[in-house]
Amino acid sequence: MKYTRHALELINVYEFGVAIATKSALVTRNVDVLQDIKTHSPTIVKITITTADDVLAKQVEPHVSSLSERFDTLRVLLARGIYCGVLMMPILPWLGDTEENIAEILRRAKGAGAKFVYPALGITFRQGNREYYYKKLDEERQLTFL
Repeated sequence: MKYTRHALELINVYEFGVAIATKSALVTRNVDVLQDIKTHSPTIVKITITTADDVLAKQVEPHVSSLSERFDTLRVLLARGIYCGVLMMPILPWLGDTEENIAEILRRAKGAGAKFVYPALGITFRQGNREYYYKKLDEERQLTFL
């Protein structure tokens, strides 16, 4: 149906800027509209990266573009003149909050040419979310935290 493309076309017609946060490589199919928007207004794309581990990424982010596809998306957008970088969030406690993981995300972001990294190195839990998260950690990773 191309809802995103149509929304971007309307944003362009009314000369607004746009900030996109996505985990999908499909953003590249709208690069022509993003280039048009860029001629009159700020345009930024933030590619979400939560871990540098492909296996973990598939577990916590099923049904989204792979890490390599997301880093390739950065390269494609940058080559077409779109300002973009990495939205490093959420970094999940006990899964992605290691120095090694953060360093690898930064290394890969730099290698892809990212113009920025926007980190959010923690999460908050609403009522019941902490218990749910810990339960899922126990089930999926056989870990226990309290």
